Amino acid sequence: MRFQLRNADWLDPDVLQALQQQEKNRINKDGELVIQSQRTRSQLNNVDDALDKLQSILDAAWKSVQPIEEDPGKKRKLQKQIEKGNERRLLGKKMHSDKKKDRRSKIDY
Repeated sequence: MRFQLRNADWLDPDVLQALQQQEKNRINKDGELVIQSQRTRSQLNNVDDALDKLQSILDAAWKSVQPIEEDPGKKRKLQKQIEKGNERRLLGKKMHSDKKKDRRSKIDY
């Protein structure tokens, strides 16, 4: 199946650009998105499968251009986890430093 991208004026330009970026290996030099299906022995079933593939490709391109809404609760929880991780990391570094410091010779001159 061949889907001509230049004639798809019903697609949003951002979605079209994302589609061209994501599926650049399936687009030929004429600007056609080429989709193949040989899943079954029936031509009709393969056409249906190719249409399903096209729909999933268009859905993926559309989802990639949608803005990500951030939940303030999740953002706060993530920030707390990052802070705890940093504290744990610094505590581990301090313990390692103290252990190495205790190994040094303590000579008073």
